[in-house]
Amino acid sequence: MPAVVYELFEQPERWLRRKFRSMECKHQRAALGNFQNLTSDGRKYKWATVCSGSECPTLWVYAQFRMLRAELLEVDLDSAQADPHAVVVHVFSCEIEKAKQEWIHRHFRPLLMFSDVCTIGPLLTLSLRKHI
Repeated sequence: MPAVVYELFEQPERWLRRKFRSMECKHQRAALGNFQNLTSDGRKYKWATVCSGSECPTLWVYAQFRMLRAELLEVDLDSAQADPHAVVVHVFSCEIEKAKQEWIHRHFRPLLMFSDVCTIGPLLTLSLRKHI
């Protein structure tokens, strides 16, 4: 496996940090400022996925939060390994396969799990009133 592909999928925080550090300073400051504003007053980032390939987008969101936290604290990535659930609320996921549903529940703890995207509309409206 090429090094870039390995880094992207096995160590996404390191790949994100390298890309982040290649940005202009004003963009870095804006990203860090937004992250600090989001996390400093106890608010949480709300996140949901629908048929997401077993939560690949969620893994990237978690990696971004860990990388930004490391940058904000000016520490190495290993020192900044915080629980992403502290700042990200996984509101819901949608997955039709039972085994994948169980895996998603075990690793990401979504508040709601839907089994079919075709029936999500009315159920989501009713369920979200309880959770958000």
